[in-house]
Amino acid sequence: MVDRRFSLAALLKLRTTVEERAAGELAGARRVRLAAAAEVDRTRDELAATGLGHVSEVHVLSSGTDPRMWQATVAGRAALGSLLAERRMALVAARDEEERASAVWTRARRDTRAIERLEERHTEAVRAAELHAEQTALDEVAGQRAARAAVARGGLA
Repeated sequence: MVDRRFSLAALLKLRTTVEERAAGELAGARRVRLAAAAEVDRTRDELAATGLGHVSEVHVLSSGTDPRMWQATVAGRAALGSLLAERRMALVAARDEEERASAVWTRARRDTRAIERLEERHTEAVRAAELHAEQTALDEVAGQRAARAAVARGGLA
């Protein structure tokens, strides 16, 4: 007779917990990466909105624009450029962390699934044993009825 209890149930519970934790970490890493990508996009848009284009210092000075305003704009644009570079580096780091978290979750899922397959096989074996026992009992009952019917007809003593 097959033991009805799945002997690896505790291990399956542990693996499921590890997988769920890994899935949570992956979701968190994905949120961080999406936020970092949004920051890069926002900073890039801010940098594009400064609109200096191909304006040179000579053009600014000859057009009568306040040189201090031009210098402030250039400084602001340089700061945005540095910020964009930092945010791009943060995005690369966030992508790396997401890939690491994805690999951890994939391993945890694989490990959990292996135990789940064993549990499925165990459940099938238990069910097959139960069906066999039920069939054996039905055969026994049918055999007893047939024997009683034969005795009642006077065929067997």
